[in-house]
Parts: sequence; structure tokens; C-alpha cells
Amino acid sequence: MRKGLNVSDRDGNMPWKFLSDNALQTGDQDKFGVHSAYAEVLYHIARACDTPFSIALYSSWGTGKTSISNIVRQLAAADNETYYVYLDVWKYSEEPLKRWVLLETCRSLTEQGALSNYQFDGRSLQSHLEFEESWEDRDKLSVNFTALRWLSGAVIGLLAIFVAFLFFTPPNSSNLRVFTAIFGLLAAGGVAAFLFEAVIKEMMKSLSDLVFERKVRHVSAKPAFSAEKFSEIFRDMVHRAIAVADETPRRIIFVFDNLDRCSEEVAVQTIGVIKTYLDEPGCVYIIPCDETALMKHISKSYAPQNSLDESRSYAKEFLNKFFQATLRLPIAPEFDIERYLDHQLELVGMKDLPADARDVLVLGYLDQTPRQIKRVLNDLIAYRSLAVQAEKDQLVESGALTSNLSLLTKMSVISVEWPDFLNMLADDPELWADLMDRISTGQEIKNAGIRPDLASFLRATRHVSYDADIRPFIYLKRVVYERNVALAKEVENNLRKGEAEEFLERLTGAKSPSEQEEIIRIATDLARRWLGAPSPRDVFLKNAASVLLKAANQVSGNRILEITVLDLLGRFSVTTKAVDLAEVIPLTDLFAFSPSVQTGQKDQCLSKLADLFEPSVQFGKNHSQYCQEFLNHDDQLPEEIRLKLRAYTEARYSRNEGDGLLMLCTAAEMKRDKDWVISPSLLTTIASKVTFLNDQTDP
Repeated sequence: MRKGLNVSDRDGNMPWKFLSDNALQTGDQDKFGVHSAYAEVLYHIARACDTPFSIALYSSWGTGKTSISNIVRQLAAADNETYYVYLDVWKYSEEPLKRWVLLETCRSLTEQGALSNYQFDGRSLQSHLEFEESWEDRDKLSVNFTALRWLSGAVIGLLAIFVAFLFFTPPNSSNLRVFTAIFGLLAAGGVAAFLFEAVIKEMMKSLSDLVFERKVRHVSAKPAFSAEKFSEIFRDMVHRAIAVADETPRRIIFVFDNLDRCSEEVAVQTIGVIKTYLDEPGCVYIIPCDETALMKHISKSYAPQNSLDESRSYAKEFLNKFFQATLRLPIAPEFDIERYLDHQLELVGMKDLPADARDVLVLGYLDQTPRQIKRVLNDLIAYRSLAVQAEKDQLVESGALTSNLSLLTKMSVISVEWPDFLNMLADDPELWADLMDRISTGQEIKNAGIRPDLASFLRATRHVSYDADIRPFIYLKRVVYERNVALAKEVENNLRKGEAEEFLERLTGAKSPSEQEEIIRIATDLARRWLGAPSPRDVFLKNAASVLLKAANQVSGNRILEITVLDLLGRFSVTTKAVDLAEVIPLTDLFAFSPSVQTGQKDQCLSKLADLFEPSVQFGKNHSQYCQEFLNHDDQLPEEIRLKLRAYTEARYSRNEGDGLLMLCTAAEMKRDKDWVISPSLLTTIASKVTFLNDQTDP
């Protein structure tokens, strides 16, 4: 067997059967029961109403309008007094309307025995539709007098030879008698032939032209079929079909289906033809269509200059005049959808689908049509087949997809109904966990890309594997370092929760360098996914940043880890306030990270953390520790950060002498020279505030 989809048995048969989108053909196939009831009502209306009569069968696409029409055909076939003509307007929308209406009507009535070898005015229907004939008189035939003159000359020549022979031959010669007889016969025969062929025959031809009229027929292709002839032929066809010897009244039920699928021009033209030319006694017209679509077509064609409300009002009034009766097919009730789903699952061979998966389908398709339900089941078969094949090809571990049919069904429904959301998950798989957390805690979903119907579906199915890893269901494969699902899940939890000690213990306890590399690869990949996510992943990133920063200091020289940490530092230095950044990035860990390397991201973070000493920031209990860290690692500080810290120290001393003195005292306690902290102006200010007291004693 060729490599590819490999979910068939040894005979090459799929384990599941795809559902056909064909309409019902008989009432026995109706699992809802509603379609048969509607067909019965339509049929009895058609048999009892005064004709001509038009009935609208309104419903949305995929609800079974064509199925109802087919059941009406079944009822009419059992009735010798009713004929049925089905006309698919969409199928013939590119053909001239009047021509195919007559052709399909003639063909259908002929098949039912209502017509036989139909002709109109002595010509076939095809001849009337395709050709135009004309006749013209032909000129009278004329006698050829030139031939007559040549023949006369030949006879005269023979007579002259005969006379000369008589003159030069002796009278008593025996030859004279012989030649006389011969030439006499020749002359007599020639004269007789001349009279018969030249004179008598031409005379008869001339006489025939005087008695008989002769015409020539000209046949040409017909560029257009006239409305008058169309109406005449249709009327004649209907009259012959319903006019029988026993005078029993006959009916013809015409169904114009799929009118709402056609273009505006075709739909409006068809309605006009039915009302203008087909309004004949004995005819009943059933029009299954979507009312909204039909009103939209009519509004554009007949009332384009009016306002939207006026156009709709006009279209509604137009249809009320066109139809004498209206039936509306409702959406199937919920319990019928469940029963219908169970029956369809049995047909496709998915009896093993668990109850949770069936509930997911019901919740996703409560208000959908039978056609849409068939489509989603076919998509589920395809999706499940791909899952089986992915496991067989070892793209994912065995059972990663097929062991959770409820989640697989849920993802299949999402892929059909909300493909944009599936693309969002592909870009940001962590969005799923974030949404599930919000839903499980009753929080509101605040995301512009989440439609209300999707949010409702996610809430209704929140108990179906809300904490599962959906990446294999999105990509249908895992990268190499994701094959160890247990390890990947543990690393992910460490980063999400900011569990630095657990992660470092896992990292340092790796059994081999390759295992340690795998842990780092999983962690950095997760961080980069959160960094590149369209929706903010700030909580995960803040927790992961502190973990990865400690890991980078623990495992030195890992370039991938260092680059990931630098990217995190660059993000937070721009998006996070100094106070919040101090909670995310411990200053001790930041100075320990690549102390001999100056990078833009690290300097940006240090500059942002230096803003903790800005006078508007309230001096807290950790400020002394932060000040000491800056002073201990001032060799890693660029000159602009030193100048910033010195300016903040002076400003704080000016506003609050205690805070400034605390910073100065911290600098003074350092063993190394920290004179860069004190500016000359600050020294002047301090000196001006010093008061020297002289001790005064009694003599």
C-alpha cells in the first residue's frame, strides 16, 4: 500500500463511512418526520386548490426543502391524476430560461406518460426551440430552344444526304432501294426522337410548371425564443397533458427549486416568467427557497432607489401577491437533533464515540441544519483519520490523539465553525490554557478574536479536557523535544508558576548533557511562544523570566538560554514599570548574568531599575539593598546610569534629607572608593547644613 492515509483495513476499506449530502428520496428515509408531514400538506393543497396556484416553502439552506419536494414527487407518482415536474433553476441558470423550462417540462411529462412524441404545428419541440424555417417560390422552368435548333439541323442534314444519294444513284440500282429504306428509317426515327425528346418533353415540363407550385425551404438558427411562442407551446403542452378522454381533472405540480441560490437576475426573471407566462389552469407551483435571500433579490431589482426599509416592505408585498399560500419549515428541535446525530453516527460507524463527544456535537450544532450536521460528521471522520495516521507515522506518541475522542471531537467542531480561532491557537497555544482558566473561574473573556458564539461553546464544553495539551491536536505532530510529554508538562508548570528551585533541581539533576539540553530547549521554546503570542502572556513571562535568569546563571555558556533571557529583559525594560520590574528581575541575578558582557537589553533593565531611586518613588525597605547592589557592581554600570543614580541621590537629599543620607551612608560603608556617588554640588549643600558648636566653659 502506498504511504499516506493508512486507516483502512486489509481490503482497503475505510473504517468509517462518509455521509452523502443528497436529499431524501422517499418518506421512509425521513428521520425527523417533519419533512413527510410538510410533503403531505403540500400535496393535498395542490390536489384541492383552485388553479393556477403558487405555494412558498420558506426555510434556510440545508433544512430539507428538496427532500420535501422529493417526497411530494413520491406521492404524485402513486396518483394517476397528478403529474410532477421538477425544475432545478440553479442547475440551468446559465441556459436560456424559457427554452429549458419547456424542454424539462416536455421530458418529464413524456416520462410520466402524459405526452407522447410531442409536436407543435407539425414540428418537434426541439425544432421550435433551435431553428426557424421559411419558404419561398421558385422561378418557372423554361424550354431550351437552342438544343431544339441543333436537333432540327441534324434531321435536315440527314434528309439532304438522302436527297443527294437519290440524285446520283441509277434508278434501277438495287442499292438505291436498300439505301432508301435505311435513310428513310433514320430520318423517320430522328424526327420521332426529336419530337419526343425536344418538343413533347419540354411541353410537358412547361405544363407541369403551370399546374404545380414549387417552393424552397430556408433553415436558420434561432437567436432568441419569442415570449409569444413560449406561452403558446406551454399552454398547448399543459392542455394535452391534463385533457383526457374521461374528463377527470388532472393536475401538474411544478417545483422550481434552488431559486435562492441563483443570481439576482436569474431569480427575478424566473419569478416573472412563472407569473406572466405559466399561469395556466391545472398548474400548481411550489417554490422552495430562503425568504431572506429572495426578498434581497427582489429589493435590489424592483426598488433599488428606495430606502432599505421601503425596499423590504415592497419585496414582502410583492411576494405576498405572488404566492397564494406560505409554509415555513422550522429548525429541528433539540431532541430531534440528538436523535438525528445518533442515527448518523450509527451510519458512519462511530458507535464508539463517547457520550461527552456526542454532547459536544449537540452543543455545537443545536441550531444547525441536517446538512451542516452531516458536513461536521464528515469533517470529524477526516480529522479522526488524520489523527490515526499521525500516530501510525509516529508524528505523535501512540494514543496522544485517539485516546481522547471527546477533545478530538471538540477540536474538530472548532476547526469547522471557528477556523480563525484555530489559527490563533496555532500562533499562541497558551491562549487555550488562559481561556480555560478564565472560564473555569467564571471570569469574562476579554479578547477581540473570540466571537460570542465561540465563547458560549467553550463555556458549555468547559468540562471536556480543559487542562489538556492541545498542541498535538492543532499541529498533528510534535517536535523532537516534545516527545517526552511528561517532562514537557513539568517544565511548562515550572515556568508558568515561577518555580525556580524545582526547575533548577530538574536542570542540575539531568542524567546526561543531552537531557539537560532537552530541558533547556523545552523551556526556551515555551518562553519564545509566549513572547510571540498575539495576546499578552505577561503573567507566564514574568514567572518564566525569573526562572530562566537563575538557570542562565546556573548553567553558563548555553547560548540559546542566554539569548532567550536577553529577549525577556528587553521586553520588560520597555513594558514594565521600575517597581514591578524589581519584582520580576532580582537585581542580584541580573548582575550575576554575564557580568563580563555588556548588552543593550541588560543595560536597559539596569537603567529602568535605577529609576527606583527617582524622588517620586516612595522609599521602601528594599531600597537600601538595591542601593548596595548597585554600588557593589558599579563596574557593570555604564556612565549614564551612574550619572542618573547620582542625580537621584542629590534630588532625594534635597527633598528628604533622611533618604539621601541613607544612600550616602551606604556608599560610605563600601570598602572601595564610591566618590562618583557624590557630586560637588551635593557636597556644597551638605557642608552648608553642617553647624559647628564651640564648647564654652567657665573660667
